[in-house]
Amino acid sequence: MVQLSRRARGALHTLLAIVCVCTGAGCSSVAYYGQAVSGQMALLVNRRDLAEVIADDSTDPEVRAKLRHVERVLGFAAAAGLPVGGSYGAYVDLERPYVVWNVYAAPEFSLAPHTFCYLVVGCLAYKGFFAEEDARALAATLEAEGFDTWVGGVAAYSTLGWFDDPILSSFVVRSDGRLAALLFHELAHKVVFIKGDTAFNEGFATAVELILLQRWLDARGAGAEFDEHVASSARRQAFTALVLEERKRLEALYATGLAPAAMREAKADIIEALRERYRSLAAGWPVSPYSGWIEGPINNAKLANVATYHAHVPAFRALYTQAGSIGAFFDEVRALSKLDSAPRAAKLQELADLADAQETSR
Repeated sequence: MVQLSRRARGALHTLLAIVCVCTGAGCSSVAYYGQAVSGQMALLVNRRDLAEVIADDSTDPEVRAKLRHVERVLGFAAAAGLPVGGSYGAYVDLERPYVVWNVYAAPEFSLAPHTFCYLVVGCLAYKGFFAEEDARALAATLEAEGFDTWVGGVAAYSTLGWFDDPILSSFVVRSDGRLAALLFHELAHKVVFIKGDTAFNEGFATAVELILLQRWLDARGAGAEFDEHVASSARRQAFTALVLEERKRLEALYATGLAPAAMREAKADIIEALRERYRSLAAGWPVSPYSGWIEGPINNAKLANVATYHAHVPAFRALYTQAGSIGAFFDEVRALSKLDSAPRAAKLQELADLADAQETSR
């Protein structure tokens, strides 16, 4: 029988109550909340303690090695001040490539992400489904309404401490560095989460991921692995900067008020220019990690997602440098999260300007 903490039981009861209320009131979202409950329950029912999986002779040796690596990473994360608790103490074999599929949307001539509002966590810039066909059905509906859409598979997500998130087969076989980075990212969501502010939440978690991965590799004296991480991070930063630069060109285009046909043609030209600029950039790299992303369909929904995860990262990293320690950094971010949206945005912009000035002076 699945054993749940009091907090987890409360969260599950809340979700079930939402479904019951929606059912009784004829709520159009009942199917969505129903799949969320059943999907989360499936994870809880099928999880196995890490120690049990590691000790099982039938466990794939690669999975066993990765789970032992997870135990070491969690110890490091806890020592660094992340609220590990019971998170990632169990394993689930999903028998599918992703745990959920997220739907992102944006207007045809705007980079402002369409938001989806929930009864528990507020409004977010995506909507997740445990079944890919459900995600694509919503995307098709939004496209019929005139939105740009993008459906992306997600290997991991955080329940923000409501449940003890397990290690999933969708991400366990990543490289040691990427696996550590993912755990740092998801655990960061338990430190601070602002209802309805996806860019803040993801920017903070991405910054924590990069900061702690750097410290993790330093502590291991990783040598060649550290050098590769630095190179990989540089490639990611260059790719992100390129995308954000082209986003600015699109924003300027959308502000012109051109007729729709002319706007679509100019939009297509900018997107094709982004592809060409990436190909030129990647020609000097030993690998091309973003070729799949760049050669696939690109639209406002896909471009908005890049900004959601990375736009505030320089600001948070500047705040970490100011704070001087990870604990002080977390305290500063908690204080920042308590501000109203306008002063919070102003502070983030101030930090971003500081990061730009520091980069220019180097």
